[in-house]
Amino acid sequence: MTVFSRELLLAELPLWPAQACGLMPAQIESDNPALQAYHRHYGLDAMVEQCDYRIGLVNMPDFRFCMQRFRPEQPRGLAVVCHGYMDHMGLYGHLIQHLLAEKLEVFIYDLAGHGLSGGDPLAVDNFDEYAHQLQKVLQMVESPDELPLILVGQSTGAAVISAQQWLCPQPSLAIAHRILLAPLVRPALWRAIRRKFHMLKHFLQQVPRRYSANSHDAGFLRFLQQNDPMQHGDIPLSWISAMQAWADYIETAEAKRCAVTCVQGIADGTVDWHHNLRVLSRVYPEMRVELVEGARHHLVNESPEYRDQVFGVITDVVSALPQTRVRETGAESKAPCSPP
Repeated sequence: MTVFSRELLLAELPLWPAQACGLMPAQIESDNPALQAYHRHYGLDAMVEQCDYRIGLVNMPDFRFCMQRFRPEQPRGLAVVCHGYMDHMGLYGHLIQHLLAEKLEVFIYDLAGHGLSGGDPLAVDNFDEYAHQLQKVLQMVESPDELPLILVGQSTGAAVISAQQWLCPQPSLAIAHRILLAPLVRPALWRAIRRKFHMLKHFLQQVPRRYSANSHDAGFLRFLQQNDPMQHGDIPLSWISAMQAWADYIETAEAKRCAVTCVQGIADGTVDWHHNLRVLSRVYPEMRVELVEGARHHLVNESPEYRDQVFGVITDVVSALPQTRVRETGAESKAPCSPP
């Protein structure tokens, strides 16, 4: 049995066609040992077998990123999933499985510097780089079906969804709904982080990562620390700088009226969620907020007691989707992506 190797898998992956309009990469044989090892290691094998599955690399000007697509029979909508900081696609099997059960075609990709994507590990100079990447994904998933599209983001992934909306306003696909799970604006201990950053930025390029108990699922926490070869031990100061710049930007951004649902755990010690909800409620005046009593930060990988509540909110959103795509207000803008 082949052991998962990131390098072996990347050598096997095809390129995603450069054109938009829903073109797919060449299909890798289902018995490819490197791909099977990846699916098996992260528990994705069962859901791959139940749908039309594709995986490939997408070219960006400075790096390539990896994207996967899971398509059930007769989907009623599309979902693009944005993972959190230090996460990757392989950790989102619970969410992918739930979205497939809701008859959604799922696209999920690794952020720059994460998982199977290129770029310096965990590094980014500005969140507009994340915005550009999501914008590229939205161009790649275009299809003639006119199915409604939702975006689902966990933590930093939720910030990426907002960054794309504010910094890349040109239309790619109309978004029916945005679901923000434990969204990042400010992390917990914000003032201490800023103070330490300004002291350390002249001497260090990275700081050691500390694993936290951000889920009640002990098996998930153990897997991250002991069995996930795509985890990294250091956090670049460039990412901390970019995160601070994004927080400063969104806290003074103009409001946008659109369909947004925010799900937040009450026991979240990773982000400053009281502050973040105040900011997001101002910039998204129509945002629906669902609080989950006792839930910690990593809602996608919480224990079933809490995760089921989160996924129940997603089911409610999906149940209310229109049958066809509706263009958002203000989607006529053609302005290019720009940094804050």
